[in-house]
Amino acid sequence: HRPFTRRLFMRTPRALRFDRLPAVVLLGALLVSSWGCASQKTAPAAPPQEAAPPERVHARSPLTADEAILRERLRTHVTELAQTIGERNPQRPWELAAAADYVALQFEEQGFAVERMGYEVDGAAVQNLAVTLPGTHRGDEVVIVGAHYDSAPGSKGENGNATGVAALLELARMFRGATNARTLRLVAFAVCSPPYAGSEHMGSLRYAEELRRGSQQVVGMISLDGIGVLTPDAPTGQGVAQVRLGATGGEGADRLREILEQELDADPLAVQLIAVDAAAPTDHWAFAKVGIPAVWVTGLGAERAIDYDAMARLVMRVRFGLGEILGEVPTNDGMLTPDLGLGD
Repeated sequence: HRPFTRRLFMRTPRALRFDRLPAVVLLGALLVSSWGCASQKTAPAAPPQEAAPPERVHARSPLTADEAILRERLRTHVTELAQTIGERNPQRPWELAAAADYVALQFEEQGFAVERMGYEVDGAAVQNLAVTLPGTHRGDEVVIVGAHYDSAPGSKGENGNATGVAALLELARMFRGATNARTLRLVAFAVCSPPYAGSEHMGSLRYAEELRRGSQQVVGMISLDGIGVLTPDAPTGQGVAQVRLGATGGEGADRLREILEQELDADPLAVQLIAVDAAAPTDHWAFAKVGIPAVWVTGLGAERAIDYDAMARLVMRVRFGLGEILGEVPTNDGMLTPDLGLGD
C-alpha cells in the first residue's frame, strides 16, 4: 500500500465544474402570410427537428488508491449497520444494542478506549459512545465530530444514518497516528431519529447538556448525517455530487463551515450552503442549543442507493479540513500523517 501524503494547509486549485448543457438546436419555421383578399401563400414546411442528444453525465476522475480503500471500508460499515442489523431504535432495543456494540468494537479494535454514557428511553437501555484523541499545546480546546447510529421506525437507516457512523469510524482510523494541537472527540449518539428528535431523549442533547455542566472548552461540533446520497439524477458513481453545509450561526460556526467548504468544494463535489433552522431538532441543533458552534454536513436527504465513490471523497476531504481545524502538526518532512491507516 502506497502511503497517502499531503502538505499541511496547502490547497490545490479548485477544479472547474461544468454545468450540464444539453445541446438542443431549435429550428425556426418560416412564416409567410398575405394580407387582403389575395390567396395566402403557404409557408414551406420546416425540416424535421433533430432529437437532442442524451444528456452527458459529468465524468469523475478515478479514486486515489487510499480513497478506493476507504470506499470499501465505508461500504462494510454501512452494510453491517443497515443490512445485517437493520432497523435500530428504542422500539427495536436488541438491534440498537447490536449497533452500539458494533461501533464500540470498531473503536476498540483501533486501540481506543471507549467511554459509554448510558440512559433509558421508553424502557430501553441506550448509550452514547465516545473516544478522545488528546491534543498537545491547545489540548484544552475540544472539537467534537458526531453522528447518530439509530434509525427511524420502519427504516433500516442506510443513508440516515449508517453513512455518518461509517464516516465517524473511518475518521478515527485516519486520525489514529496524527498529532493535533486541539483535542478531537468522536461521538456516536444513541437516539436522534423521529419520534425522539427534539426531545430530552436525544443522545446529542444529553451529551451537549453534560458538556455545559462541565468545564471543558468545546470550540466546535461537526455533525455527519445522511452523507451517502449526493447525486439527484446521475447513476451511482457518476455526476457532480452535491454536499450541503449548514452552520448554526456565529463567528465560530461560520469559520468551521468556511474551512470545510474550502476542502469539499472541488470537483466532483459541489458545496451548497444551506440555512439551518434554529428549531430543527438534529444533532447540530442540540449543540447550538447549549451555545456550542456547530456545522451540519449532509447530502440530499433521501433513502436510495448510496454513492460510495462520492462518499469516500467527501470523508477524505472532511479528514483534511478537520486536520486544519485541529491544528494538525506536520511530520518532519512537512507532510501530514503519512500513513492514514487505511491499509490495516
